[in-house]
Amino acid sequence: MKTEIRSVELHGLVKEWQVLLNAKVEKIFHPEAAQLIFAFHVTGKGTQFLHMFLPQGMYLAPVKQEISEAPSEFCMLLRKKLSQCRIEVIAQVSSERIVRMDFSGKEQSFILYLELFGKGNVVLCNQENKIISCLHTQTLADRTIRGGIIYQYPQKPINIFEISLETFSHVTIQGTISKTLALGMGLGGLYAEELCKRAKVDVKATQLTKKDWKNLYDSLQKLLKEKVQGFIVKEKDEIVDVVPYKLCVYENKTFQECPTFNDALFQASAFHVKKIIVKPSDKKLLKIQNIIDSQREQIPQLENEAQQLQRVGELIYEHYQQVQHILTGLKEARKSMSWKDIKTKLKNPLIVSLDENHGKITLELGK
Repeated sequence: MKTEIRSVELHGLVKEWQVLLNAKVEKIFHPEAAQLIFAFHVTGKGTQFLHMFLPQGMYLAPVKQEISEAPSEFCMLLRKKLSQCRIEVIAQVSSERIVRMDFSGKEQSFILYLELFGKGNVVLCNQENKIISCLHTQTLADRTIRGGIIYQYPQKPINIFEISLETFSHVTIQGTISKTLALGMGLGGLYAEELCKRAKVDVKATQLTKKDWKNLYDSLQKLLKEKVQGFIVKEKDEIVDVVPYKLCVYENKTFQECPTFNDALFQASAFHVKKIIVKPSDKKLLKIQNIIDSQREQIPQLENEAQQLQRVGELIYEHYQQVQHILTGLKEARKSMSWKDIKTKLKNPLIVSLDENHGKITLELGK
């Protein structure tokens, strides 16, 4: 069974998901701790469900599983922010195993990052890329993921989808060429072995000729230009992998061909949800974290209100004698006059309105 979506595979999968552009979010589900499902209305196709299995992978399907679990706090937040929003962008971030989805609503826009490595994560940001909330709060060696800070992703020094021959051929081999391609360039073990096999380069080589580098680079470019299809790889009727290309490393295996890579993942039910038991203490922490995230969102509005109230206080202080004179005059007038008479005879230019029903007076003191 498939345990991960590799960078090269995600590159092809995202191309197939462009059918989601302009699709509207209908609903979001969180049936398991490591699984999310987005329901999209796609013009001409009806409702399509994007199944996310973290960190293994994702696929788009016309059906969803039966869901009985109540939505989590994080799921409720996603529904609140993204319901009825439309997808404007769906893309892979550089050559990382991260999907970026840009959503546009009537009043606000959002960015959602889906991380398919480590233990996986879903990160919701505002249009300035500041984190609103995330599935997992993380503090790592090179970055922190939590509400209220700018989202940063781990960047490899090389983007395999944009690399030139000159840069490629000057990469320092760390250990073996296979290890360098897999880890240093982010291709992963399977595609590192595939390139070596196509280029006729020994996977254990520690030094390469110019011709070797050229053959490897040409093999990479040829692979990336191949039509993305779906292949369910089997051995003795057991599914061992699902890939978007017919790979040489699986030449002794059986291939079941599908129209698209996404279809192959769906047909193979490629991913299993790892059951995670959430302790009551973890649920409390998640609830507290969501409260904190919600409060962080309100900070700009509260700061603006505080500034306005501070200015009101300053204006009252600056016009204290005039305000006091008006209030004293009204108090004396009420002893012998009706509100109707007071409004008729009131001539002070600072008074905007009188509300006798609620005992309020509105003054214009300046800006």
